[in-house]
Amino acid sequence: MAPSTLKVTAGFALFAAACTSHPSSPAPTTSHAALTSFPNLDRYVLVTGHDYDVQERTGTAEDFSTADGIRCSINGYTAMSCSTPFPLPGTNSGSTDTSCTWVGPDSVPLQDRDPHPYRFRQSSTSCTSGPLEKQLPDGSKINYDAQGVTYFTCAADSNLVACIDDKKHGFVLQPSHSWTF
Repeated sequence: MAPSTLKVTAGFALFAAACTSHPSSPAPTTSHAALTSFPNLDRYVLVTGHDYDVQERTGTAEDFSTADGIRCSINGYTAMSCSTPFPLPGTNSGSTDTSCTWVGPDSVPLQDRDPHPYRFRQSSTSCTSGPLEKQLPDGSKINYDAQGVTYFTCAADSNLVACIDDKKHGFVLQPSHSWTF
């Protein structure tokens, strides 16, 4: 091999090694088409949950928002909930200055025997006031862990939030098709 070819090959190998040694950045994993099944959460990049911690009167919660205006809260061992700027099944509109469209648990704490513990709701109180929570980047997920157990996981992508609890119940939020399970 000629010396100039060897230098180019070695330089490219060094460049490739440098690029692969950096942590991968979050990248969207869903298309703009409606998601019809729960996404594979292994494809999302895990963020540090404590970066999203907020103190509430009942303890610590992890709150986040998305670029698309979805706002979520994972409250300790008890529940996860999100409000949306778009209508959800059974609601009239998305969240506004005078109403709140959201998904959350039927009861806190969740009832073990409830096959669909999360419900879509709309109230006449605003949930859009105040500054947005820290943004969860597209292609990322956040876990709520305590004492070595992951109780809740939520993932965000373009026009999508998907959340699941340790009992395998949760919800998928997207403008085209949202559901609970």
